[in-house]
Amino acid sequence: MSLMFKLVDKRYSFDGGELWSARDEAEITQVEFATFCGWSAQYQWRLENGLVETIGDAARCALLNAFSHFGKRRR
Repeated sequence: MSLMFKLVDKRYSFDGGELWSARDEAEITQVEFATFCGWSAQYQWRLENGLVETIGDAARCALLNAFSHFGKRRR
């Protein structure tokens, strides 16, 4: 019997300070932004303060969608 692994999710690194700056520039609170993305304000805080180093494709898409929705497009 052999063990096989499959890559399930892409992981993306990002700069939490840049995320905070972009959200602040868009004049959206952490709570509003987090609610739109579908996660807690605590998780948003962790993202912005560097406690989360990588995110999966679903979270990346949620962030890009949120900035598109709020009129601020980022990388």
